[in-house]
Amino acid sequence: MDDMLAVRPYQVHMKVPLDPVIVPAPKADRLRELYDRAVSEVVDAIRGRLSEGQKPKRPGRPQVSLRENGMPSISDAPFGGGNGPIEHSSVLEPPWGDDEARAQGKFPIDRFPAMHALKSFVSTELDVGAAYMVNPHERILEILVEGGVEWAANTHFQRFGAIESTLGTRTISLMPVLNAIILPRLRTPVVVPIALTRFGFDRARLSEDAIIVRMSEGLQRARWDQKARAANGHDAVLASATHALILTDWSIPNEAKWDLGQTLSSPAPQVTAVVESFFAALRIELGIETGYAQEIRLGRGWRSHGRIGEPEVYAVGARRYPTWFDDYGWNAEELALVRRADIERVASTWRDMQGLEDGRFALALRRLNAAMTRDDPADAILDATIALEILLGDGDGQSIAWKLRMRAAALTGVDADRETMGKVRDAIRDTYEARSAIVHGGRKRSASSADGGYAASRQAIGVLRQVLQSLIRHQEYLSPQRIDDELLLESRLSAPPKMSADGIPEGAGDDRSD
Repeated sequence: MDDMLAVRPYQVHMKVPLDPVIVPAPKADRLRELYDRAVSEVVDAIRGRLSEGQKPKRPGRPQVSLRENGMPSISDAPFGGGNGPIEHSSVLEPPWGDDEARAQGKFPIDRFPAMHALKSFVSTELDVGAAYMVNPHERILEILVEGGVEWAANTHFQRFGAIESTLGTRTISLMPVLNAIILPRLRTPVVVPIALTRFGFDRARLSEDAIIVRMSEGLQRARWDQKARAANGHDAVLASATHALILTDWSIPNEAKWDLGQTLSSPAPQVTAVVESFFAALRIELGIETGYAQEIRLGRGWRSHGRIGEPEVYAVGARRYPTWFDDYGWNAEELALVRRADIERVASTWRDMQGLEDGRFALALRRLNAAMTRDDPADAILDATIALEILLGDGDGQSIAWKLRMRAAALTGVDADRETMGKVRDAIRDTYEARSAIVHGGRKRSASSADGGYAASRQAIGVLRQVLQSLIRHQEYLSPQRIDDELLLESRLSAPPKMSADGIPEGAGDDRSD
């Protein structure tokens, strides 16, 4: 497994080159100057309309409330708007009854010459226009430029009120817009809301570049607005997260604004690998039912679309959570609670996992994550046994369950007493008996216990978690041969079993590979 937290820049499949779009320095300076003049012009025009008594509009935005179990419930913006931040630039909209004014748009050339000069510069300078679109289209370029100026002007009123603008106030308001065009790389922290899980703290650091935080209401609203594009799981499950894992140091090469949304809303395997490793650590240490329904890329220090007052986010759909979450799980009263001491253990385990450069271990983690999100206990048992064979098997199908029992018990014995070793040995025996019933008896017979097989699946997952914990602490034993040589041959276990006439250990009867 790679040192995943260190692989911060990620690349995804896209239709444009990965080389960052860079505006030449002299033209970047000219672009800043023209943007500054356009924002000054628009702020002055808005102030004039406000002084005449015109009232700006308030657009709608999603509404956030809490369910009885403490999980958020999010609904779409009201149809008529009215609950969002003030959109001061709305006072510049031409009246509906004036067809001539509406044909000229919000920024007619005779009243907004600086805006026109900016749009002309972007459309005529090809290497500048390429920062907006790979194949520039004049009208779309105009919309993108106007949107950036309008966002900066609205931000100016939000931050500084209706005062006259200065170079300093305009620079602050414009910086995110210009950064999105000029910077060679864009910071895109990854935010993963943790579904249907309660936390006993607001913030906890996991590593140098990973934290868990309580999400702000603004972030909750922003991620809800992206759900349609990134739909995968149930909307109510997506909403049901108070905290999120944040990977802070990720970034992408800058590219044309027009394509940026598609790039950031596409899956990135490097990101998913890190996220999945965190949830594996959470499950290994705490054994809780948890997961996620969304991956978010957060725009940090730059701005590419015109939403006022909310974080800029792009979402990737996911459905990495237990199936029962979809069955009104958002109303469940008993949800897992993660305390600060718990997350410190998880963080320690996760950090230790980063040093494991072993493909078999990575595959076993995938099987653990799959097992703990399964609906059918038979599937969970099969996932767990496959993971155990990946970790402790040696490629020889003979007496596989007996070998796994001995190796798992010996590995556990590095830290535990003989009683615990015996419990591990028995748990693997029971797991393989359940597996045999599934493989040989069909699914109807796989649920031999009164609870439909759930106890057997919990036992299988439990022993897999214990083996994973031992291997994380003692990574030298990722080689089954080393377990045999250094642990089993040191008589850590009881005497070897008697052998049958055909050379099979007694008690291993049905342990042969199926």
